[in-house]
Amino acid sequence: MRVRAAAGGDANPFEAPARELARRVAGNISAGMRVQVEVRNRSSLGEGDVDAVRAALLGELGARGLRVGADAGSAVQADASATITLSENTEGFLWIAEIEQGDRSSVVLMAVPRASDAPTADNSGITLRSALVWSGAEHVLAAAMPGSPRSAAAASPNLLLLVSDGASASVIDAQRTFKIALPPFGDALRDAQGTLTWSAASVTAIAGGQACVLAMPLAASQPQCRAAALATSDAPSSLLGSQRADFSAVCGQSSGEILAAGMGDYTQPDSVRVFEPGDGTVIPASPALDLPGPVMSLQAEPNSSAALAVVHNLATGDDEIYEISLVCGR
Repeated sequence: MRVRAAAGGDANPFEAPARELARRVAGNISAGMRVQVEVRNRSSLGEGDVDAVRAALLGELGARGLRVGADAGSAVQADASATITLSENTEGFLWIAEIEQGDRSSVVLMAVPRASDAPTADNSGITLRSALVWSGAEHVLAAAMPGSPRSAAAASPNLLLLVSDGASASVIDAQRTFKIALPPFGDALRDAQGTLTWSAASVTAIAGGQACVLAMPLAASQPQCRAAALATSDAPSSLLGSQRADFSAVCGQSSGEILAAGMGDYTQPDSVRVFEPGDGTVIPASPALDLPGPVMSLQAEPNSSAALAVVHNLATGDDEIYEISLVCGR
């Protein structure tokens, strides 16, 4: 989850737009109504900013004659509800208010600029490019695209997928369409994540608490499995989403670069962005690259400035694999 400290100064820069949004919401609800208000943060705003937004919203709604907060009681007792979602895109923040009153519903959208003193690294000149390399109905936990080093080109696959049907996992060669079933992992795979790494001699698939090694060539390989836990990486701060890939100074930054997904849940489109570590935090170093669904897996390709992202396309219901490249330059 990405968070950012509240901007400096006596007044939080998001209080004024929060009050403006509250005025628009109040215009859609009859005076004196009891209102159940929920604020959902789907953006990079930190807890301090979100608390300031929530306080300003509730205060302004109350000042306009609506009964909010504790007076509203439960959703059953309330006369109306307002669900406020704090989201963002490449242009700035987008706040969405969904209002329900009886059999009437309405939506209020408001664009909010980012705080002028938010940390950025715009001078890095890094941009992101994506290429769709595969799509299909399989539930993909991870992907790998073996390249160099390879001992024999004919024996090395072009795209490997670690897939799951909810109770078991398989490694699929997406180009040659053969499948290697891994030992059943049970219920642990129902919401599982995984990794898929390779070398010239073998491929290692990790999911459901087990690591399975498959020797090259894969078509003749039998998986050798053992208990293993997914490795966890230590982020330099809490500004990053749950999916990330680390690079070693591919664009000249001595501390390296981090490609990370957003902080939204699995019901909304996602984006990825490059960050640069510095002074116990991370600084955005590229524009965001929007994707058609949540990022389920993000793995850097060895000896490369690219990563493979597994994305669940919300429009089609398919999983898609994108190769995302960091392009350096100023």
